[in-house]
Amino acid sequence: MESLAGQFARLVADVAARPAALVEHRATIRMLVRRLQQEPFTLEVGGDSSDDAVDRTLASLQARCAAYGVESFSMTSKAAEADVLDLARLLATEPTQADPVAFFAARASAIDARGIPRKLRSRSTATAPDDTAPIIESASAPIVEASSTPRGTPRGNGRLSGAPEDVELAPDLRSERLGEALRVPDAANPHIAALLAQLQDAEEIALVTEPLRELADAADLAFRTGRVDDLLDAMAGLVAIEYAQQERDASDERRREFGRAVRRLAPPLILRQLAVLRHRLGADATAAARLQALLDRYGTDGAEALIDEWATAANPASRAICLEALQGLRRTHDALFDLVRDVDDATVRVATRLLGALADARAESMLLELLRHPKELVRRDVVAALEPLTSVAALDALGVALVDDAPLVRLRAVHALAARGEAALPNLLPLLDREDDPEVLAAAVMALAAIGTPDCVQALVRVAYGESAHPRKRLAEYRLQACRALVLIRTPQAMAAVQGLRDDRDRDVRSGAVRLVAQAARRSTISMRAVSAP
Repeated sequence: MESLAGQFARLVADVAARPAALVEHRATIRMLVRRLQQEPFTLEVGGDSSDDAVDRTLASLQARCAAYGVESFSMTSKAAEADVLDLARLLATEPTQADPVAFFAARASAIDARGIPRKLRSRSTATAPDDTAPIIESASAPIVEASSTPRGTPRGNGRLSGAPEDVELAPDLRSERLGEALRVPDAANPHIAALLAQLQDAEEIALVTEPLRELADAADLAFRTGRVDDLLDAMAGLVAIEYAQQERDASDERRREFGRAVRRLAPPLILRQLAVLRHRLGADATAAARLQALLDRYGTDGAEALIDEWATAANPASRAICLEALQGLRRTHDALFDLVRDVDDATVRVATRLLGALADARAESMLLELLRHPKELVRRDVVAALEPLTSVAALDALGVALVDDAPLVRLRAVHALAARGEAALPNLLPLLDREDDPEVLAAAVMALAAIGTPDCVQALVRVAYGESAHPRKRLAEYRLQACRALVLIRTPQAMAAVQGLRDDRDRDVRSGAVRLVAQAARRSTISMRAVSAP
C-alpha cells in the first residue's frame, strides 16, 4: 500500500495540475484522513528518495517544503479535511514570492497546528529577507510564529505577548515593498518638501531616523486636519524613497527604520481614507496611480480597506473603480482568504459577492470551497457568484448545489443554470423526477421553458401527460405547470401536446389546457393585428 506521505505528495501534485478538480481532491483527502485515524505520519524534509514515480513525487514535495522553509510536518488523527486541503493548496503554489518562507508562515497560520503540527525554519536562516516577514529587534527575543489577526483589530503597533517592553514587531506581515519605483512627489507643503529632500540626500542610517519620524507626524497631522494633498504627498514620498533606499542598500537597519514610519501610518482609518480617495480621484491618473501604489504597499491591510469601500460604495461608478483597483492589488485574494473564514456571516457574504465580481481562477477556487459553508444564505450567495462564470468547474458546482439541503440554495442554482442554456440540461432535467420542493420544481419547469430546446419540449410533454417518475406526477397543478411552459416555448410540437390534453381524464387538466390554448390564440391574433396596423 502507498505510504501516507506518498499519498499526500500525490495529492499536492494533483492540486497543482488540476486546481479545479475539487470533487476528486476531496475524495482523496477523505481516504487520507481515514487512514490517519490508525497511522499518523511525519515527513522530515531532506531525506533521500529513489527513482520510482512515487518517490519522485515525494522528492518534489520535499523540495517544495524546503523552498518554503518547512523542516518537517506531521498529520495526526485530529487533522481536519479542510486543513489538509488548505495545506495541499499552499504547497501546490509555486514559491515565486519575494520571501517564500514568510509567505508560507503567514498562510499556514490559518491551519490548525493541533492536527497538522509543523516545524518551520527560523527567519534568521532564510535567504533574501525583506519586510514582508516578522523581524524581532532583539537578538535574544524569542522567535514568534506568524498568526492571523482578527478583522477590525488594529495591527502593526502591538507588542509581543510575554516579550520585554522594548521588544517591538518590525513591519507587519501584511505590508510589503512596492513592486516598482514610484516618483517622489513635488510637495506643495514646504515642511514636507524639506523632509523628503532630506531623506533623499541622507547617506547614513543615523540621518534618516528623525526625518522619518517627522514625516510620519506630518502625514498623521494632515489626515487629522483633512489636508488630503499633504497626506498623499507625505505617504507617497515615504514609500517612494523607501523603495529607492532599499534598492541602494537593503540592510536590516534601513528597512526597519522605514518600516516603523510606514507602520505608524497603518491605522484602519487612514487606510480607509486612501481607499475612499482611490475612487473619488479616479479621474486623476497621477493621484490614482499614487493611491494604488500606497494601498499595494500596505498589503492585505490595504486590500481590506479597499474591500470595505467596495462594499459600501454609494454608486456603481465608485464600485467599478474599487473593483478595478482590487484587481490590481497583489494581496486582494489573500485578504479575501481571511474574510471568507470570518465568523461573521455578513462579512463572508460580502467577500463572496466580491469573489464573483473578480471572476478569476483564484476567486473561483475559493467560491467552490465556500459551497461547504454551514449557512444557507452564504451558500446561496456563492451560487449567485458562480452564475456568470463559464468554466466547467463552475457548471459542476451549480450541479452540486442542486442537491443542497436548503431549498433556497437549490432555487438559486436553478436560476443560475437557466442562463447557461442547453449545457445545463443534464443538471436540470433530473429535477422533474426528484425535486420535492414545489417552488424549486416550478422554477425548474420554467427554466426548461426559457431554454426551449426539443429535449426540453420532450421532457415537459412527459410531465404534462403525467408520465414522469415524480411522486406528484398525477397532480393537476404539476401537469399544468408543464403546460404553461410548453405554451411559452410555443413550437408546433409543444402546442400540439397541450391541445391533446383537451380530452384528458382529469377535469382540471382539461379545462386548464383549453384555457391556455385559447389565451395563446388570442395573443397571436393581437400580435398579428399590431404588425398589420398602418
